[in-house]
Amino acid sequence: MKRVLIFFLAAAMVVSLAACSGSAPATTAAPAPTAAPETTAAPETEAPAGEVIIIEYGDADAIQALAKQASGFEVAEGTVAQISGVYSEGISTPSIQEPKGDGSYVGLNMYVDGDWDAPADKTDIDVTGTFVKGQNFMEFHVKPEDIVIKAAEEASSIGLAILIEEDDSMINTYSLLAVNPESPWADADGNPVDAATVSTNTVGADALINWLLSAEGSKAAADYGFAEYGEYLFYLLDGAPTSDAEIPAATDETKTIRLSTTTSVNDSGLLGYLLPMFEEKYGYKVEVTSAGTGKAIANAKMGNADLLLVHSKKQEEAFIEDGFARVIDGQDAERLSFMYNYFVLCGPVDDPANVKDAADVKAAFKAIADGKFLFVSRGDKSGTHTKELSLWPEELGITEEADTFQQYQDWYISANSGMGVCLTMANEQSAYILSDKATFLTFKANGGILE
Repeated sequence: MKRVLIFFLAAAMVVSLAACSGSAPATTAAPAPTAAPETTAAPETEAPAGEVIIIEYGDADAIQALAKQASGFEVAEGTVAQISGVYSEGISTPSIQEPKGDGSYVGLNMYVDGDWDAPADKTDIDVTGTFVKGQNFMEFHVKPEDIVIKAAEEASSIGLAILIEEDDSMINTYSLLAVNPESPWADADGNPVDAATVSTNTVGADALINWLLSAEGSKAAADYGFAEYGEYLFYLLDGAPTSDAEIPAATDETKTIRLSTTTSVNDSGLLGYLLPMFEEKYGYKVEVTSAGTGKAIANAKMGNADLLLVHSKKQEEAFIEDGFARVIDGQDAERLSFMYNYFVLCGPVDDPANVKDAADVKAAFKAIADGKFLFVSRGDKSGTHTKELSLWPEELGITEEADTFQQYQDWYISANSGMGVCLTMANEQSAYILSDKATFLTFKANGGILE
């Protein structure tokens, strides 16, 4: 998804500005400027000299107003601003930006007076700077020592980094499936389960699905993560199913909803963010069982779930084919794919297999195998595990079966565990690992702790 970066620059600002220079901008190549407004005749909105302007993280309206005032010389020289936002490297001049909530940003150009080590684009920073009268607008000048790079401090305990991301083959799609109350229930060994012992809350399942597909629920899912982590963690699929169905309030009979889901939406914090909104508004209580997709689906087949939220197309289609899913009113299919994020290949910061330079993710997996560099596999038939198995060179013959990777045990570690446990193992052993991006960013931002 493309993200639009919006900059509020004066129309005459065509000078070339060095990103890290403390010197005044060169004007020899610029057109002759129009006469600058008389500062003594500044409008009433002018920020008085000596005032400290404070802009909190995410306050897009405030930084937009300040940038507009600066472009019109409406900020008094010497005004100090303290801004918490997101660093953007820009084209010729860096800026500090705030998210608008729709994937776009608004920002203010930032002139760094001195040499400094700029962080990666979209890193959270806190800055304190002063407005100085420039040729074409009021410039926001900052000293290197007055820039705090927050992400660098938070990530110090994590030795892993994302090395390959947003490869076309790494899209991770999430789907909702309502459980059929007349399913051919079976236990983990395939033995029939007595239907009289199973009760499915179809009303509650439909309520939660319709809310997640509503404008309110979809927007909440798409917004999740930015305020805390500085990056959107989930995205809505183009053409995803939607719902404007009326959602009934919970009753004593329908109050409890059993959701069987994958670890990624739980470990990333998404469900902890979304479900309280739904529960408070409609009076339901959602009981979450979190496991790899294979185990989550097996749980539903035993009659222990009212709906699924999972991310393995092949396993989801088999669930439907076997008669365990149903179409809810207002929808055309059992499998309702509505959001996605990306799988990412993570590994040691020093990247001994040099996967960052690989042509694509499959070439990266080949480099890991060829060099026998440590790799932690989920090994739990989850959606992430299924994706991982599809990325190894076919000649290795690695599948879900233990005997297919026994000869690779000197470097291939099958953990049979959730994403949080596997990330911890990879971090401790300086190993490579495939993760969904949302869970890795949460793991990293929380210093290696997933609640």
